[in-house]
Amino acid sequence: MLKRLVSVAVLASLIAGCGLRQPLPTFESLAPGVPPGSDLTTSGRLMDNGGCVELVTVDSLPPGIRIALLWEPGWTIARGPLRVYNNDGALAASEGQLVWLGGMNGLGKSQLDPACATPEAFRVTDVMTTDPINPP
Repeated sequence: MLKRLVSVAVLASLIAGCGLRQPLPTFESLAPGVPPGSDLTTSGRLMDNGGCVELVTVDSLPPGIRIALLWEPGWTIARGPLRVYNNDGALAASEGQLVWLGGMNGLGKSQLDPACATPEAFRVTDVMTTDPINPP
């Protein structure tokens, strides 16, 4: 009976924890001389790598490149499945969704969680769910 009670308690805590929002890793400042919201855009699908949110390129750059993402302060994540919320609290994107990210490359790996074992990083300033260059 005790074993069953413990199992139910563990399951309930896992289910409850799936919807909790956690802050995403942020960048403190942009490189000197680069204004916020620069015109660099990259696209791909958002994936949850456990320790970090990654963009897996689809058609820009060679396909399949994993890029770790850092966010403006206030962006949050909920897992089970992955959902990313902007700094106004609105749902911005979900796991596997094709997105276009505005921001900039060139981030030092020192600002990333060691769990993000990607060769590239991108500073996200905007998430778009339609192609900003070729809208439908």
